[in-house]
Amino acid sequence: MLFLIGPVVGSVIQAFVYGFSFGNLSIMVASILIYIFAYLDMNEKASNANRIKIEHLEEKQRLSESLFEQTATALANAIDAKDEYTRGHSVRVAEYSKKIAERMGKSEEECRKIYYTALLHDVGKIGVADSIITKNGRLTDEEYEAIKQHPVIGNQILSSIRDYPYLSIGAHYHHERYDGKGYPDHLKGEEIPEVARIISVADAYDAMTSHRSYRAAIPQQIVREEILKNSGTQFDPEIAKIMQHLIDIDDEYKMKELTEATQLHGDDAMVCKEFGQSVSEGILLSTQEVLIRFKHEGAGEPSLVLFDALDANYHTDEREMRDLSFLEYGIIGFDGNVTCAAARKMEVCKSHDEPSSDNKAGSAKEYRILAARVRDHARITLDNGREVKDVIVAFPDSARFAYIGLTGENCKISDVKMDREEQETTAAQIPRIAEEILYTNGPEGDVPNVQVDGFRSASSKGIEITDGMKLKVGKSGSRGIKTALTFPSSFSVDRIRLR
Repeated sequence: MLFLIGPVVGSVIQAFVYGFSFGNLSIMVASILIYIFAYLDMNEKASNANRIKIEHLEEKQRLSESLFEQTATALANAIDAKDEYTRGHSVRVAEYSKKIAERMGKSEEECRKIYYTALLHDVGKIGVADSIITKNGRLTDEEYEAIKQHPVIGNQILSSIRDYPYLSIGAHYHHERYDGKGYPDHLKGEEIPEVARIISVADAYDAMTSHRSYRAAIPQQIVREEILKNSGTQFDPEIAKIMQHLIDIDDEYKMKELTEATQLHGDDAMVCKEFGQSVSEGILLSTQEVLIRFKHEGAGEPSLVLFDALDANYHTDEREMRDLSFLEYGIIGFDGNVTCAAARKMEVCKSHDEPSSDNKAGSAKEYRILAARVRDHARITLDNGREVKDVIVAFPDSARFAYIGLTGENCKISDVKMDREEQETTAAQIPRIAEEILYTNGPEGDVPNVQVDGFRSASSKGIEITDGMKLKVGKSGSRGIKTALTFPSSFSVDRIRLR
């Protein structure tokens, strides 16, 4: 400042006492410019220093968050590893809880907190004896009381993490019930923290859709009914409703325990002595083309069974077939023979594609299946290394699912691998061999008929709501009906009567 003020003051005195001087003026201008340049340079250095400091802090925060995430995940995996039947349970509960939170309109940061709270909800099991956690049979009263202590232990462990106080809430209260009959504190309704109410539903859903030592995974449709049945008693009714919606839009049943991609019920190989005696887990057909590769050994040719069942498994027991809504569409052999059962039609034609492998006698042969389904038609390409065949299947309608089950006779199937294409298959890519089944050809009322083959896949035209309006809905088809009225977000309705 002195360096700047001196020349300026001197130049002003010079101008009044001796007259105007270009020399003094140039010195003054130079001083001002030097000051400006120095000021800008200092600002730039300060700005760079702040930027470096911010980047350092951001990197430090990123590393801290990464360390937290890795530690939390490792801890959750360690808890789940105590029992082979709960492996991956905590991660799945965290994912489902996050999905519920997103549907509730939570912010990204809130969803993140809910995810990690759910991830560590079972941390208290560290303090429970392994013999109790891994026990296959029914727990005794004393063992059950011991397992009921894990929310308290989890709260004690996570309460010590002061930088993340929300973590202990999920661990402490996720076994509380909406009707007050839960544990450990018997909280009721909205006394239970919201995050714990979210985790409670997600936890129960994963427990039912996962394999356990004493039972197989429960079909998703039955799980949905259980959540509906316990809405308002065990679960918060609003959160249970969101979980039901997530189930409804989960067309390919992706929200479940993911086993190894062997599709052989967890085994490395499947030995088929008599036809149909052993059948792999069902592989869902959808608009995303699936590629199935497997090794085959033995005298007989492998085959595949097309079926639908609530648990995606092949059944022969009459009671199981009835309870799980089992339906067999037909059998397709790699030798080109087909047996049509509940399917309307099956048609075999030679493909123009070349075999993908050269299968030699005496060694394990590689077989490939390419399959996709659009509405009521599917194209299944069979490649046995010698020739390629296309099988077109016309299903009874578009409403039910279709699964492929691998089987055979006097052979061994192993090393099953499965990949799905991201690109959707279109109806034009599958030749139609039967007319589409329509349920909308009957009498029409005031609103044109509409056929809904999948969850919210179609809807009727908008109807203006008037005072005293009554709506009567008719139904035909292979599945139940669920009437859903959709309104703009700003719309309010006092009362609508449905029959």
